[in-house]
Amino acid sequence: MTVTIENGLSKKIAVTDHHTDCTYVELQQLVNGSWQPVGLCKGLSPIRLVELASGSVTPQRINIPAGAGTYRVMLKYNTSTVFSSTFSVS
Repeated sequence: MTVTIENGLSKKIAVTDHHTDCTYVELQQLVNGSWQPVGLCKGLSPIRLVELASGSVTPQRINIPAGAGTYRVMLKYNTSTVFSSTFSVS
């Protein structure tokens, strides 16, 4: 699946890598009423801080695990956290 980060702000934002599949976003699955991270990065390199320019569009490719479930995508930037709408895989 491709997740697109669109920075619609008038300033750059800072994100980190090492989330799901070593991207800038974290895929989360709803398990027993709690959101759990999926496919976290197991890379041995240091976590990098990456700046995304104002108006930028940044695609991130993540893998959806096999099997049914309810998911969302989380992005942490600067001091904010945002979530996608939830979606189901059947």
